[in-house]
Amino acid sequence: IELNNVHYIIYFIPTYTRHVVNLFLNINNIIVIIIIIIIIVIIIIIFLVIILVIVAMIIIFNNHK
Repeated sequence: IELNNVHYIIYFIPTYTRHVVNLFLNINNIIVIIIIIIIIVIIIIIFLVIILVIVAMIIIFNNHK
């Protein structure tokens, strides 16, 4: 009887933890996707700012010449 209980517990814990892990993974996937989107947006904004600065500097240098 004890061996059966231990076997049941050993079988039960992994399935339970798997459900919890899957739940956390789903939450983490959503968070990771949001973070990736935010990072991509920030990178795009930074690139746009750099391009604008370079264009502005070129215009200023051309005007000085």
